[in-house]
Amino acid sequence: MKLVLPALLLLLAAPTQSQTLSPATSVAPVAPIAPAKWALAGGELASVVACDGQAWTWGSGAGGALGDGQSTNRLAPHALADLKNAKSVASGRAFGVAARSDGSVVEWGLELGAWKKGGVPSRPIPHAVRGLSNVESVSAGQAFMVALRRDGNAWAWGSDNAGQLGDGGTLDRAEPAPVKGITALKAVACGAQHTLGLRMNGSVVAWGKNADGQLGDGTNEDRSVPVEVKELSGIKAVAAGWNWSLALDGRGRVWAWGSSLTSVVPVQEGEPPLAVEPRLIAGLDSITAIAAGNWHALALKKDGTVLAWGNDGAAQLGSEGGTSPKPRAVKGLSDVALIASGSWHNLALKNDGTLWVWGNNSNGQLGDGSQEARITPVPIELKG
Repeated sequence: MKLVLPALLLLLAAPTQSQTLSPATSVAPVAPIAPAKWALAGGELASVVACDGQAWTWGSGAGGALGDGQSTNRLAPHALADLKNAKSVASGRAFGVAARSDGSVVEWGLELGAWKKGGVPSRPIPHAVRGLSNVESVSAGQAFMVALRRDGNAWAWGSDNAGQLGDGGTLDRAEPAPVKGITALKAVACGAQHTLGLRMNGSVVAWGKNADGQLGDGTNEDRSVPVEVKELSGIKAVAAGWNWSLALDGRGRVWAWGSSLTSVVPVQEGEPPLAVEPRLIAGLDSITAIAAGNWHALALKKDGTVLAWGNDGAAQLGSEGGTSPKPRAVKGLSDVALIASGSWHNLALKNDGTLWVWGNNSNGQLGDGSQEARITPVPIELKG
């Protein structure tokens, strides 16, 4: 997820031209662990997963982003000794966050807001987030975080230049504060500078940056408190990209809104490039899960295969053919149970307990021991 302008974004996070695309290799499957005991997340240049409570990180260590007490890159997964009870994880730009099984939350990496107030610029090992309890899940934008409590209330902290904290203002917060005017949430998803909230009744709200219509309220005005996303009901899951949004309904269909310049949001003849209200993506059905990177999206089908569409600048679509507004199958993936996307890379967990990755690998965020981009998904191991 990005807070910067497109040109700067490309300089900071796009894969370099020197990266090579490598075919798949093979490893022995890990001992199967039920998908319900996993959590997957991709950040800008790093990845974090939780497997049966144990958190693992790899990729860019800048700013302490891996939570291992260092600031160097890791090309393979590394277990965090102090985080063995994680149930939900998220990663942004040079930071990570996790909800623990006891309902508490820890964060690590660059301080988000505290540094502007003279605080510690980075904490390279997980530390407790004050003021949070009974948390069920967490999500991260580029420079802010949202925690969803078991009572359906959301709390947010970090950068707030566009209202993405949902507290009615635009002041950064070093510590969590409640999102105003919304309760009964069952899921949250953070984009670069906006947040989606899925209500228990299947409706969707959004707040934060809205220059490209990513809030779906029919305008392009930023919102510092939640507003209703238009024309959506019966929604089962939400995902947020850089300046666009996705929703999965109970019929297995996917809706998108926001900027269509990424090739994720559909555009029909005569329609404007900014979709300020949700549009149905043609050709997608029987979908059970969705994921959003910066400029690309994934959809998991009921049969266990994965589809990808959008920008393909780092091989993140997992197939040949370049950028595509039409979903196409990710090569070599089947029997998939969970999916997640980072800025330019992806993770997929199969039902047999193997973890697969593809896309950008400039900082080792694929965890396969190399820094080579992968156009075809490759398996990696959690060990050590």
